[in-house]
Amino acid sequence: MKMSKKNLVNIPPFFYFPKNMFYLKPMTLKTLKKRNLLEKIPKIIKLKANYHINQGNRAKNLLKILKKHGEIVSFFVNKELYITAFSPEAAYQVSVAQKDNFSKGRGWNRIRKFGGEGMLTLEEPTHSERRNIAQPSLNYKKIQKDYFDIMCDKSENKMIDWQRNKKIEVHTEMVHLTLEIVCQSLFGIDFKEKTSFVKKHMDICVTNGERTVSPLLHRFDHTNLPIFKQFRESSIELYNFVQKTIDERIKNPIESNDLLSVFIKSYQDPESNLSLSDINNEILTMLLAGFETTANALSFAICNINDNPKYLDLLKEEAKEILSKRNDDNFIELVSNAKICSSIIKETLRIYPPLWIQPRFCKKDSIIDGYFFPQGSNIVLSSYPIHNNPKIYESPEKFMPERWTKDFETNLPRGSYFPFGMGSRKCIGDMFAMLEMKVILLNIFGNFDLNTKKKNPGGQSHVSYRPLKKIKATIKPIDL
Repeated sequence: MKMSKKNLVNIPPFFYFPKNMFYLKPMTLKTLKKRNLLEKIPKIIKLKANYHINQGNRAKNLLKILKKHGEIVSFFVNKELYITAFSPEAAYQVSVAQKDNFSKGRGWNRIRKFGGEGMLTLEEPTHSERRNIAQPSLNYKKIQKDYFDIMCDKSENKMIDWQRNKKIEVHTEMVHLTLEIVCQSLFGIDFKEKTSFVKKHMDICVTNGERTVSPLLHRFDHTNLPIFKQFRESSIELYNFVQKTIDERIKNPIESNDLLSVFIKSYQDPESNLSLSDINNEILTMLLAGFETTANALSFAICNINDNPKYLDLLKEEAKEILSKRNDDNFIELVSNAKICSSIIKETLRIYPPLWIQPRFCKKDSIIDGYFFPQGSNIVLSSYPIHNNPKIYESPEKFMPERWTKDFETNLPRGSYFPFGMGSRKCIGDMFAMLEMKVILLNIFGNFDLNTKKKNPGGQSHVSYRPLKKIKATIKPIDL
């Protein structure tokens, strides 16, 4: 007999351990020796710093491992085995061809503490079931029909707001704008007055969750030590905020096929197993993946454009041409096919992939790109070292949008470019994010001379790859 979802306790994810919190026993050095497997695993290296500890730029540390030791190597942290999957083929095998041999890595457990079990963290088959519910709200026809105008209106309103300013902090502005767009498009809610609230608590959850990712520290979660208390309180604030939003929509329904409405309709279906907690978790997931990562990419793009006058001039010219046709019937096609803007975004996502790491756990012995990955291995899957590998990309440290020709993309090895992930785990909102970034960049550089004081703010690798320092900029309306 199926348990009624109405009887499920609706509490913040911080106070329970989801069913996927525990995995098979991790592979250890002792077990490898006992099973005579030490000679079979990839080359073993010694790390200078503990992988779990947030020291410096972890993404760049992984790139250093690639350059010094190779694409696929082994190392130990707290006596547990970790294997890097930094070759394109290994990344493809783990993400697509042999995906059933791998589950989400334990590093995702910290995200579950504030985001619960949403599409970002769910295992199969629940992940696919949840994705099937959401997919109709995020297909390209739906984006074109219902969301494109919201993207344009919100961006244009932001440009009007900027008319009153001479200075801005780029990342903050991008966070507020992308959050407004996501909330209005996917949830049918105007969160403009709440963007600072959401940003504040999401920042605390992301930062403090990353700083306390080591399983050895989790026993302090319910203490009053500042970093743990802040993490706990902010996760509860976000959960309660989202739950209030869901309750208000259920009490006052609207005719809409936005993502929130689709999930609520599924919840109200007697045959559905979806609970209110499930909906809350999915909204939190979309907030995390739907605005912060996009804001990060836009911030890096703006800095790179300013640092390269050639691309700045080309983008301004393209933006002027496209925005002059704002009222044309084919305006959305012009934005979608904006060649200069598209190549700038692709190159930005290559150098600074927002979701830079996707840890996995090996559920069964596997051969990956010719290497033996034993059951219980922690797999370090990261787009950052692959996207910055000089064997794949010429002068990878250079910002070169012109590299993104059709032939270049066609000839890239599979698994060598995945800013949105790969296979069934590819970000469900990738088309939404790409169109949104084009709309925003075209509006900014079609309306303003924007100059950042610091050309490159540096990066920091938390759950997402974000600017290290504030990006202060001066803005001046273009005299049209």
